[in-house]
Amino acid sequence: MFGSLVDAFKRYVAGSERAFLMSIEDEQVVPKGVVAGSGDLRRDLDLLQGELAEQAVYLVVRNDGISGKFIFISFVLDNAPVRSKMLYASTKNTVIRQLGVEFFHPIVFINDKAELSGDAYETLRGTDRAKPLSSSEESLAKVKQMELLSGGGIERRKQQLVGAGSSAVKMGVEGDLLDSLRGLEIGQTMTIVIGGDEQFRVDGTATATGLGDIGSTIPTHSPTYTVARFGNGYYFVYCCPSGSKVRDRMVYASSKQGLLNDLKSGGIDFIKVVEAGDPEEIIADEGPLPAPAAPAFHKPRGPRRR
Repeated sequence: MFGSLVDAFKRYVAGSERAFLMSIEDEQVVPKGVVAGSGDLRRDLDLLQGELAEQAVYLVVRNDGISGKFIFISFVLDNAPVRSKMLYASTKNTVIRQLGVEFFHPIVFINDKAELSGDAYETLRGTDRAKPLSSSEESLAKVKQMELLSGGGIERRKQQLVGAGSSAVKMGVEGDLLDSLRGLEIGQTMTIVIGGDEQFRVDGTATATGLGDIGSTIPTHSPTYTVARFGNGYYFVYCCPSGSKVRDRMVYASSKQGLLNDLKSGGIDFIKVVEAGDPEEIIADEGPLPAPAAPAFHKPRGPRRR
């Protein structure tokens, strides 16, 4: 899915063009070309504003303010179709991980063309949220850039997730999370949240007889991920209550697929992935699972009659 995209990004990094565009077409992220620019970031932001149409795109912009960094922009206007908004939000993290999260600062979301302009220069440049790189950090950034250009393994790193929102947040999976999930007993559920330290962590366990009973175990004040074990498999439930904060909605929606990918790479396969708003919307389409039947007792046959 990402082979041609990564190759196109490599060519962009090795070149001098100002911007690199990507879009989602037929459920594939594809390169849409580059914009040369003028050599001045402030002027080029105005140029990009005129170049972009109304459709949603991912946009990578060469960042003059920070050596070795690129601005990653998720450009989805307010009047975009709902499906398009959801698709770009849920795919963004995967794209960033494949291209290399350490190359991007800042990571921003734009839903108004006016925010992509010379007037927004300082915000998009990201200097107010990043410390100047030391000489050793600059050297490391150059090494990582060479890794990308030579086909290095940035996209192969499995334990790193990127949070949504307007800041370049790296999220990790707690070391004992996978072990805790593997230790779930049949009928147990586990709630996973994103902590203040930008780590996925366990927020509690409960019991349930099936999907129809799981809603009562899920918090209603903020989004959560819930993993449940019924029968011989695991179920994943992403719940985003109607009263949740907008930023929380974005963070959890855009981090869900990355979490699923990492859990799968850790050996946790899911029979079903469920998405719901309020917990009571979860549909009980698998019902309580019966206990395994006891093996039947077969009376030994007697000796054959002569």
